[in-house]
Amino acid sequence: MERNAREGYGANQGAGRWTLEQTDPGWWRQWHKEWEEALARHSRTAQECPVSVFFNLFCTNDPERAWATSRDGILHVTHAYAMLSGQPLLPETPEELPNWDKVFLTPDQMVRFLKDILEGAAPDHLLLWDTKPGMTYEDSYAFHKLFAEEVWPQIKDLT
Repeated sequence: MERNAREGYGANQGAGRWTLEQTDPGWWRQWHKEWEEALARHSRTAQECPVSVFFNLFCTNDPERAWATSRDGILHVTHAYAMLSGQPLLPETPEELPNWDKVFLTPDQMVRFLKDILEGAAPDHLLLWDTKPGMTYEDSYAFHKLFAEEVWPQIKDLT
């Protein structure tokens, strides 16, 4: 964070992992506050150094079905990242992942969830995971289309 602010780079918070690990939606506002403080220490502005956040979220009208068909792929990706960072392959089941029930949300649930996290500290860019192992292209497209049509219009003007 300090190096990026000092050098005038933007920042990308990898909230894909954080979505599954955080229990307090205030984590993002805290991180964003620290980012703004780092920019100020180095006489930088948010306009010079945009920030993006990456979420491991999918928008669907049937979260239970989506979870049932994608749960193993989500665990596989979690284990793959753990292996890359030399961490143990935990948890053993997808339902042991913290916040596993927030990966697939209805449009209304997602709007509330994202507003809880982002309101008052909106990123310049919001990134969503494209697909997971075992997820079809058609399902991924439907998840993102639903997000674009029903969620984005309600959150795009957050500040």
